[in-house]
Amino acid sequence: MSLRRSYDSIREYLRRTGTELYEDPEFEAIDQSLFFSRAPPRPFEWKRPGEIVHNPSLYVGGASRLDIKQGMLGNCWFLAALASLSQQEKLLHNVLPPDQGFDHDYQGIFRVNFWYFGEWREVVIDDRLPTYNGKLVFTHSPQNNEFWCCLIEKAYAKLHGSYEALKGGQTSEAMEDFTGGLSESFSLQDPPPNLFKVMLKAFARGALMGCSIPAKANEIEAKLTTGLVKGQAYTVTAATKVTARSRSGEEEVELVRVRNPWGNEREWTGSWGDKSPEWSLLSDEEKQNIGLTFDDDGEFWMSFNDWTNNFGTLEICNLAPYLDEGETHMEMQLHKAKWSASSSAGGCRNFIDTFHRNPQFIFNVAGSDEEEEEEDNAVVISLMQTERRKMKKSGQKMLTIGFSIYKIEDGTEVPLDKEYFMYHTSTARSTTFINSREIVDRFTFPAGKYCIIPSTFNPREEGSFILRIYSPKKNTSGSAEGPSTMDHPPKRKISPEEHSDVDSKFRQFFDKLAGDDEEIDAFELQRLFTSAFKKELDGETFALSTCRIIMSTHDRDFSGKADFEEFKEIYMMTKQYKSTFVKYDHDNSGTLDAYELRNALSSIGFKLSTSTLLNLAQKFANKKGRINLEDFLEIVCRVKRAFESYLSYQGRSFTLDDYIVSSV
Repeated sequence: MSLRRSYDSIREYLRRTGTELYEDPEFEAIDQSLFFSRAPPRPFEWKRPGEIVHNPSLYVGGASRLDIKQGMLGNCWFLAALASLSQQEKLLHNVLPPDQGFDHDYQGIFRVNFWYFGEWREVVIDDRLPTYNGKLVFTHSPQNNEFWCCLIEKAYAKLHGSYEALKGGQTSEAMEDFTGGLSESFSLQDPPPNLFKVMLKAFARGALMGCSIPAKANEIEAKLTTGLVKGQAYTVTAATKVTARSRSGEEEVELVRVRNPWGNEREWTGSWGDKSPEWSLLSDEEKQNIGLTFDDDGEFWMSFNDWTNNFGTLEICNLAPYLDEGETHMEMQLHKAKWSASSSAGGCRNFIDTFHRNPQFIFNVAGSDEEEEEEDNAVVISLMQTERRKMKKSGQKMLTIGFSIYKIEDGTEVPLDKEYFMYHTSTARSTTFINSREIVDRFTFPAGKYCIIPSTFNPREEGSFILRIYSPKKNTSGSAEGPSTMDHPPKRKISPEEHSDVDSKFRQFFDKLAGDDEEIDAFELQRLFTSAFKKELDGETFALSTCRIIMSTHDRDFSGKADFEEFKEIYMMTKQYKSTFVKYDHDNSGTLDAYELRNALSSIGFKLSTSTLLNLAQKFANKKGRINLEDFLEIVCRVKRAFESYLSYQGRSFTLDDYIVSSV
């Protein structure tokens, strides 16, 4: 059963076949689903909730941030986001729909929804959970018969390949996967002056928040004398103002409530911590209004100043970003693309020879409706690399990513080429290049047209990404390259001199191969080309498949054969394309990479989009991503035939790029 097979269809299958309880064939109850780098530290036993307790329930008294306790897995970042999610019932029920559970219709199957790199994905799991001595070993609730949080964790582990894949991360990653929102990060070493106001507004809009304390590699989970833990991801569960009364009068105090996903006594011990004397300055009514408790549950209050002095980063995940003061909702455009080592992974601006190879995206910043002159507009740009967590199993790490932005003046051709970047500086760029899943920055730009260049820091690093562009008005952003197109150069005529040259070289050989019918087929063309391109082939035989496709482009009567006049056209066309191949083989390797292939095809008249080009490269390139002469000739013939065939279709409902990919 596929990861994408729906919950409803599986339940119907279970009913039809009489299967009592579902067992997920794609995320089995085996050690490999737990860890990929080592064996479990002790013999875990997979049990269903009904085998752990006699009265399992999805929720006990509803979901609460206090339901979540971290187990032996280092995924505090995920749990911090989960605690924040639990405070928004509508969002939580979107992730884990409440119309499932352990009642009379129980089949041991659950569904969980995640926003997965631009689309919502339903992940179906069975409810077998890893235990030791009858207790859950990973995330669990203090109520031992409550299972909502551990089921979400299992589905997230399945999505990424294993529980171990969830080790280490940023709270913003899970917050976005729970909501499809956008996370922005704030440094608490240099916070904006209105940060507390930003937090209050964000909570009012239902945003999710997390914070963390920076730590070096050897300081992870180091316990501080203040009760805080270095390298730990915390949930920000509230921000409020209270009135403290003292002998000197009333004073307004800004407070932040924070929770450690360990859910234990590791709490802040300073001012406004549990049972600190500052609480005597508040009235009983005010304590009740903020829900003050003093349990050893990992949750505590701090003054805003103490919080900013002790924590390093705040992450706010809004369901959609807003302008700072105007509260205007921003529109979003999303684009998916990839960096390919052989064609579109040009590295950052430091690598001027290849930087222009990166994918390029155009977006417009609109001017005011009321004024003709240009004015500054807010734009939020998010660059997110995809699938890297799932790649942990094969040793892949996060790429170091960032982006540059260039203002496009009237008359400038896009996509921008190497020469453009040699003489123009960027208008703006990401604050840094960083090896995290996502980088987000806010900008204000004058009205106009702009080009974003997302890139890895180093060239030839492969990966997929999504680019999100938020602006106050609906954006008309898109790839700078546009769809594939074809020019129609005039048909080249063979000169008398060229006729004579081919006659002298091949007439006698052709007659010997052709026989009485004075025509040759693809097998005989193979022998001719093996002789004609002896040097390029280095003793190898010219590919028969290439001969067949070349022959088909000139076989007007569908006989599968060519007479000598048709052979001349075939030979001269092939010679022309061979010259193009040599011209764009800049390193004289006898092969083209995908970027050289793009330029070679463009010179002939075929301007292919990046996605179509990469599809062709994957079909024809060798293991190193290179295209040899024969494959180049086959590509040219197939693309030419695809273009001509596409143009003959009437009332077509598919794009040229789709047709090329499906037919070549």
